[in-house]
Amino acid sequence: MEEHIVTKVIKNTKDISTIYFTKKDGSVPIFDAGQYITVLFKDLLPPEGKAYSLSCRPGLPYLSITVKRVGKYSNRICDLKPDDKFLVSSSYGSLFEDYDQDITLIGAGVGIAPLFSIINDTLLKNPKRKVTLLYTNKTIKDICFLKELEELKEKHPNFKLILHVTKEKDNQIDPKFIKGRFNLEEYLKDKVLDVTSDFILCGHINFVKDIYNDLLKCKVPVEQISTEIFFES
Repeated sequence: MEEHIVTKVIKNTKDISTIYFTKKDGSVPIFDAGQYITVLFKDLLPPEGKAYSLSCRPGLPYLSITVKRVGKYSNRICDLKPDDKFLVSSSYGSLFEDYDQDITLIGAGVGIAPLFSIINDTLLKNPKRKVTLLYTNKTIKDICFLKELEELKEKHPNFKLILHVTKEKDNQIDPKFIKGRFNLEEYLKDKVLDVTSDFILCGHINFVKDIYNDLLKCKVPVEQISTEIFFES
């Protein structure tokens, strides 16, 4: 574990914030898109700390994690302010293998964190690669990185953005938002999603399990599916 310093905090939604930080000397360690770190507060349990995905792409002058307020650890992180210091591990894990295969990312809520890193890194390195994000939230206001995702869509013709909202009350919302839950089988059948793509799933456990099983039912080979589960903490 090494002490890092907070440089900026942005509130993305009512309960999600992104914390930007560097080492104390201003440097940033090397990491791969889709990796995560462990954050440690010595006065909180568990004693080994909690894991959080990096939401920034590699190569930037900072690291960032995007965190939802759901428990003591996440609240402590979201309450951090510029110049605060906290303990962070080296990056680890492997959610994403960077091949030339088209990728489809499916996320819910704060599960966008590692997917956002992967999307930005992939589009920077290979703008011709087909990248699709299927992202679901309760309401439009709950969509994290909405502005940034729309800007990526405008900039990169090969980036397809599909946004679902399940509990939006307004009956006349912008048609770029799709009301209700998505039907993965229909999307694959109608070629909105490509069954030959690599799939990366991220969200709470029930969401990921359901999507994973739906992909298997739709004959997506298991080796084309990667998953990451977010637990409340």
